[in-house]
Amino acid sequence: MEILKSFVSQMLFTFGVVVVFGAAIALCRHLFVKLMGYSGLIILLVTGAVGIPVHELSHAAMCILFGHRIEEMALYRPNLSGEMPGYVYHAYNKRNLYHQIGNVFIGIAPILCGSGVLLLLMRWLVPDIFGTVMGIFHEMRLLDANWTSAETYMAYGNALKDMVLAIFSPDYLSSVRFWVYVVLAVSISCHMELSLSDIRAAAKGMAYLSVLVLAFDAILFVVSRKTLATVTATMLAFSSTIIGFLTISLVFSLAFLAFAFAWRVLHKILLRR
Repeated sequence: MEILKSFVSQMLFTFGVVVVFGAAIALCRHLFVKLMGYSGLIILLVTGAVGIPVHELSHAAMCILFGHRIEEMALYRPNLSGEMPGYVYHAYNKRNLYHQIGNVFIGIAPILCGSGVLLLLMRWLVPDIFGTVMGIFHEMRLLDANWTSAETYMAYGNALKDMVLAIFSPDYLSSVRFWVYVVLAVSISCHMELSLSDIRAAAKGMAYLSVLVLAFDAILFVVSRKTLATVTATMLAFSSTIIGFLTISLVFSLAFLAFAFAWRVLHKILLRR
């Protein structure tokens, strides 16, 4: 039972966290299109010039890292016909465990790598905001990762609020570099949504990864229960870093959605006149 408890905790608060944020980002995009209609599709087409290449290059980078062979790749094919605006076709050895596990990271790459790009752009274009955000990250890492406590979720909610206030502070509204960053960040975050093929690939690799982690936990349990507990606690603490990392993407997805909501309200007001 202790092995199973550790295994579930490790998987939920690492990869599970990525799934939750991925679902939240996908929901923001879905609601954006629903609120904006055809105009939303046009906006996604325009922002795709930045966001879709980042999405596909994220897949490609993980393919290279995990030894998959890239057979064909398209970074951006603008269209409103429903065809894939970009893709990466890759091949791998199905009997190679490393290749199979790589499917997990290749599938979720747009969320992880996209968030990393947002952070790098922030450091380059708006270093003052970057410094403040890093301070919030540090505070999040110091939080007690007690996921059964409501106080933990309230603390992360406050951290999200602090990050929004830090990024969209009135002090930066007159800065050209700030608005360049906002446009790039929104363009990238609104195209992090995973396709059905991305999800299928990640799910396929997750089965292999789960077996490997469970076997590793079983070995640790036999060798030293204390070591197993330490590894699990370390992974739970690391989840705070993952959450902080992905929160930036969620902030800009929410900003994208807020824009759509404001546009919809304004549109209704103008129609009544």
